[in-house]
Amino acid sequence: MVEAACVNTAADRQLAPSTLNGANVLLVQRSFTAGFRPDLVGVQACVGFNGTTFLAQNCAGANFAPVSLVNNQLVSGQACHSEHDGAAQLTVDPTGAKCVDVTTTTFTPTAP
Repeated sequence: MVEAACVNTAADRQLAPSTLNGANVLLVQRSFTAGFRPDLVGVQACVGFNGTTFLAQNCAGANFAPVSLVNNQLVSGQACHSEHDGAAQLTVDPTGAKCVDVTTTTFTPTAP
């Protein structure tokens, strides 16, 4: 995930807080192509945690660990969004010791 320097309000660039099987999740409002992410074509994508980073994953995937928005922070278990690197990619603190707040914008989710 990349921390953008500007807000893009296009429907295919949003993360929508939701619930899935009783768990809080962030739905990815984006359609994916086979050339970019073939694993996400035709499935609902959510933000997940793979043990080191937050990334788009199949919400119904076997190893899906959801990321949610809690008190303006992106979290999964103890892990949280901690900063961003020189390429503006989100960094994750797996211990939850260094969490940063995100700025949210209210929008109406639309189909990708």
